[in-house]
Amino acid sequence: MKRKISCILGVIMLAASLAGCGEQNEEATTTQEVVAETSGHTVDGEATTDEVTTEDTTEETKVEVTAPEDGSVRIKGQVYTFSAENGIDNWNEIADGVVISGGISNDYYPADGGEAQKVDYDDYENYPVVFQRSMNNEVNGVTIGSGGFYIYGDYLLSDGVTSTVTGDELVANGYMQVNDSDLYTKYFTQDGWISYDDIEADYEKIISEDSFKGLDYYDVLGEISSDFVKPSYTMDDVAGAVEDFGEIGDSKKLMLDWLAKGKCIKLLMNGEIDYFICQSITVDAEDGASALLVFYVKDDYMNQWMDNWGVKK
Repeated sequence: MKRKISCILGVIMLAASLAGCGEQNEEATTTQEVVAETSGHTVDGEATTDEVTTEDTTEETKVEVTAPEDGSVRIKGQVYTFSAENGIDNWNEIADGVVISGGISNDYYPADGGEAQKVDYDDYENYPVVFQRSMNNEVNGVTIGSGGFYIYGDYLLSDGVTSTVTGDELVANGYMQVNDSDLYTKYFTQDGWISYDDIEADYEKIISEDSFKGLDYYDVLGEISSDFVKPSYTMDDVAGAVEDFGEIGDSKKLMLDWLAKGKCIKLLMNGEIDYFICQSITVDAEDGASALLVFYVKDDYMNQWMDNWGVKK
């Protein structure tokens, strides 16, 4: 479990520096079959059942669970919506409080307003959702806040992904595998999911023109560039940037994420979208797939989240 958490904690840093989002209005509604065992109880000495059973009382009954609409997640059977104002709306109801990770300590804040309690790093999986304390970055004078929701165990994302998903299934569902690792990413705004194919046209454009300057979010790319690629960007050296990214992994995939984030940051700064999400799934053969939803919003929203939760910034 420690290896899994260590991997997942690293995802938010990669998402913050390389992840992104674009535009595509395509709604996905998927259904998944789950298995539920019938259960019985006693009232006034008489046995009753919660569900109709067959003569064979050990038979399992299949029920169909429908994935939530785009812009929401089902956790422990309850659907929670996304918003710029709250990230995941009412997520404190899932475990009667919120767990905040990061800063000096990791704390559980009860929904009833009781005193905060320390949470051990190894106990994260006992809470359905853990929030990674936000990080703020200045982009051309605009503060962008980002913070991640780690989701464990019983969940169902709007694209049908659950903790039992495999890497091949994620790729078929439009996710990108990051550097042949066990990490897969996909991106979302309130306007819908994006396809990496939409970003690839921009990639081909800068390759063919050997310049970044033809992109309408050119000015943003410099602000979100990691130090290793910033010199190539500053000199408008596309071939150099390709080589720079190639030093750390799959150059094209990493550049697609870089371009996608630049496009989404520009949309966010211009007020065309209220938020975007880097949706990351880490597949673990032993513990199952865990989800990390990294939200990007303007700083005033991120501070509002923390105020709403009664959390010290």
